[in-house]
Formats: sequence, structure tokens, C-alpha cells
Amino acid sequence: MKIKSVAELNDLKEKSAVKYAVKENGGIKIVVGMATCGIAAGAKPILAAFCEDVKLRKLDNVTVARYVLVLSEEEARALEAAAKSNTPDCQAACTEGFTAFSEKLRALHEALSGVTGLNVQAKEREKGAPALLKQKIKTALAAAGEFDTDGCLDEVKALLAYDYGELTDAILKDAANALREFDIDSAAESLNQIAAE
Repeated sequence: MKIKSVAELNDLKEKSAVKYAVKENGGIKIVVGMATCGIAAGAKPILAAFCEDVKLRKLDNVTVARYVLVLSEEEARALEAAAKSNTPDCQAACTEGFTAFSEKLRALHEALSGVTGLNVQAKEREKGAPALLKQKIKTALAAAGEFDTDGCLDEVKALLAYDYGELTDAILKDAANALREFDIDSAAESLNQIAAE
């Protein structure tokens, strides 16, 4: 999804505020920058991954929060600059910057894992019902057909909570990863593999 106006950006911020709202609980706080530059650097899937992991592992002492400095005039300039800077040189610089950011994030994860126990293996998942799989895949494909990446990803995440076997679970993980990269076509292709079975 490409943001083409400040109004679309503000609408996305409002929707994200509801989706990623987390109550403070006095424990460890992980803050992800979600301003325009943060989103451009890949903060949205990182925030989603943190939220998902904390929820999955039921880490009551960890809060995931987003930080947005709102300067609407500056945001408008940033949008304009982003539209003008969609060149291979700029993309290479962003990729290089993201690689360094990603390495720092991994180091932070390793440092925090000793404190929070994030490296503890998740509990064994219960076997998933074939009817639920069929229904969620159908709903996910409908969302993909509407280019609703978030809706599609929500359905896939719900399925990943269950064990559908090694092959199906691998396909679901591939679909989820594709959706986090906003590659809805690859995700739909993966989901259609499961639907065809």
C-alpha cells in the first residue's frame, strides 16, 4: 500500500494507534519509532513481530509501544521527498541503513532475551481443525483479493497458533512472511497451495 497524501497517512496512524495500543504495565518497555522514516525503514513489520511475540509468549512484564513524532508540515515534506527519491541509489542507501539497523536490533534481542526469557521455546501447539483451516484460508484469500494485507495476515496468524503439520505450517509461515513484506501475490499463491489440498 503506497501512501499518497497526508490524509491517508493520518488515517493510517489512527488505525495503527488502535491496532498496536498496548497498556503500560511497569515492566520492560520496547519502543518502536513509527514516524514516516521509521515506517520507510521497516518499522511496521518489526512492531507487529514484537507485538505478536510478546502476546504469543504471554510476557506480562513486557510492553511494546510505538513512538510517533507528529509534525504534519514536516510529514508532508517527507512524503514529497519520499516520492521524489524512489531511485535505485536511494533504495540502496535505505537497504544498507536497514541492514545496520537490523543488526543492532538482533543484538538488542540477544541482550533482552537473557532478561525476558524470549529464547524460551513456545509451548507445544494443539492440532488444528481442518474445518478451521479451510475457513481461515478462504477468509484470508478474500482479504488478499481486496488487497487487505493486515486482514489476510490476521487470518494467517490465527492459523499459526495451531499445528497443521510440518508442510502446511511451513506454507503458512511463508505466507505470513510475504505479507509482512507486503507481497500479497506471493502470500496468495502460498495460501492457494493449502486451499488446493
